[in-house]
Amino acid sequence: MRVSVANVRGHDPTQLVAEHVALIEAMQRRDGRTAARIIKAHIAQTEKRVLPALKRNAVIVEGRDL
Repeated sequence: MRVSVANVRGHDPTQLVAEHVALIEAMQRRDGRTAARIIKAHIAQTEKRVLPALKRNAVIVEGRDL
């Protein structure tokens, strides 16, 4: 599933880019502890951004072929 950043209210895309840059830099340094901390925080922030967008734009799919 993909949720467009445009669907996330009040979101600053520069913050999202900064999170990705910090994660990539930690991985390039092979700093596993920092990378793990960053990805955990990123996932938590993503949940806070995405769940409200999904609630506003809910899509209900019925069927057994999911």
